Amino acid sequence: MAAHRIPLYFNPDDHDSYDLSSYSVTARGHVRAPHHGVREHPEWRKTIEIPDWADEDWKTIHLRQLGLQHVRPDCAASHTSAAVLHGMAVPQHLLRHSHVTSMIGVVPIRRRGVKGHSAELLDVVEEWDLRIVARDQTLRQIAGMLGVRDMTIALDCLLGTWHGEASATLDSLRAVAEAPVRYRGRSTFRAALDRARPGVDSPRETSLRLVLVDGGLPEPVVHPPVHIRALGRTIHPDVGYVEQRLAVEYEGEHHRADPVQWAVDIERGQAFESEGWRRIRVTKDMPEAEVVALTAAALDASPTVRGFGA
Repeated sequence: MAAHRIPLYFNPDDHDSYDLSSYSVTARGHVRAPHHGVREHPEWRKTIEIPDWADEDWKTIHLRQLGLQHVRPDCAASHTSAAVLHGMAVPQHLLRHSHVTSMIGVVPIRRRGVKGHSAELLDVVEEWDLRIVARDQTLRQIAGMLGVRDMTIALDCLLGTWHGEASATLDSLRAVAEAPVRYRGRSTFRAALDRARPGVDSPRETSLRLVLVDGGLPEPVVHPPVHIRALGRTIHPDVGYVEQRLAVEYEGEHHRADPVQWAVDIERGQAFESEGWRRIRVTKDMPEAEVVALTAAALDASPTVRGFGA
């Protein structure tokens, strides 16, 4: 866990209690208004513990939800907002709105930048000073919003080591998908479970695997062990084709910007070569078709031969 400072939120009418002028909390004042009817104190802060893996998306969503729940404490962070808070990766365009859910019978939140939902049953956990829809219900909520590939990425985040030890198994997630409750996206959830794999280190690795499979290639192995005799140790590429001795790895920006990482990458490439492995290095800017074509060529097969096609 990591220490994180969050602002104090208050109602504009209470400005006197916080030694602030009435003008300061108006639209022209200097006090920030994250949402209508709530203000963020310019100085007062509180320290809480948050996950050490929490990134800027997580912190932004967390702050938005804190402000919303000050106005509507009956609501809970839900859908893609809750998914990120639970440690799942979702497409960026689905983070433009804050999602909150309240019980049926209570008027949902309606304001700019917020999508309010209602539910007959609401399973809520309280963490990081927030009310959050519990993970299992969150999974069923996002199943109705995501396509199969994005849902697979979300599931791999829970099955893999992106945020430390895996927090779910395929069996436990299948039980969530088959729960005797009504929800949109059950078929998407089931299809994603068929494609999800344990042990993946990052969403980019999942995306890489799915690009290859969707391109008509055989499914690569996640983190196959490659023993490097010269070094006396074993390394694990992101994905690989063991029989063909081909590794395919995603490289983020830090691989080029960090001299230490660059040196490690050179050593890693030489280690693979010493055991007769070839390596394809993929960046985020490479078109999917190019990734598939390069891998197919290295496998000495096109995506449509030898039964690789759909």
